[in-house]
Amino acid sequence: MGTVSLILGESGTGKTASLRHLNPKTCLLIQSIQKPLPFPAKDWRPWAAKDPHSSIYVSDLWQPVKMALSRAYDYGKRIAVVDDFQYIMANEFMRRGEEKSYEKFTEIAHHTWDILHHTIHHTPP
Repeated sequence: MGTVSLILGESGTGKTASLRHLNPKTCLLIQSIQKPLPFPAKDWRPWAAKDPHSSIYVSDLWQPVKMALSRAYDYGKRIAVVDDFQYIMANEFMRRGEEKSYEKFTEIAHHTWDILHHTIHHTPP
């Protein structure tokens, strides 16, 4: 069972910058918005399935994010961080903006919950 931690703070308070203290060889960073890291990050490389030292996966789609979290341990990643998690929800909302039904809000909430629930209950400690 994985441990989920939520780190909240205003923009610019150092949440992403704190990644500088993690080893990219054992950490997977999932970016919901691709952006440069706010520190010298030569060892943080874009994800490549055949490169166990790659450490940055970019997606704002709930299913690929859930899959990346599920498979991180298989690649030697003991820590997984989802940066800007709120954009997974916001971007799905915007992609589905033309839908007229209120059901989309329930589905977006369910997708978000599914990521968290799966991470808590179906990932190694």
